[in-house]
Amino acid sequence: MKESIVRYDKYKAVCKNEYSKDVWARGWNVKFRKSGKSLCVIYPKKNYFTVLVVVGNKEKEHVENLLTQFSEYIQKIYHNTREGNGQK
Repeated sequence: MKESIVRYDKYKAVCKNEYSKDVWARGWNVKFRKSGKSLCVIYPKKNYFTVLVVVGNKEKEHVENLLTQFSEYIQKIYHNTREGNGQK
């Protein structure tokens, strides 16, 4: 299947449809990248989808200031997510 690429000019991000062989997320996904870094990945499934949002060091303080505006569920997910490579 041909890879689909769409550019999002406002954020200068690139959107790619890709097939992942990753054990956790095997199947098609939609990746949004900017300057070679992942911003967000959407994993579509039957009747639902999972979204992985990458919060880098530059964004971390801003996101943490906004956390109180999110549901308790999202806040719990954020706080329980481990950091790796300076990202959460």
